[in-house]
Amino acid sequence: MQFILRAEARFLSRLRARAAERCKIKGDIETVQRELNHENVVNVARFFFLLKALDCATPEAVEALIEGHNRKVKSLINSENFQTRTRKELEKSVFKDAQQ
Repeated sequence: MQFILRAEARFLSRLRARAAERCKIKGDIETVQRELNHENVVNVARFFFLLKALDCATPEAVEALIEGHNRKVKSLINSENFQTRTRKELEKSVFKDAQQ
């Protein structure tokens, strides 16, 4: 698990650095850095990192990953062993058919 956390931190750091490289004006760099700290952008970056780390390069592989995720979350909901998440948070994390 530590390896994944370190790799993710390195990935996000490189993402910020690459975005900053593409900005010509200092004000733009600050704007990009601020935007990249937005939670949704970080979540999307984490998702793409996960896809790359798991070698999910085809639609079938992504679909299998999503289906596995949904099975795991639904199992947690049914077991009512939420630990750090609430039922509402778990239900929101399930990919809906349209999202898939």
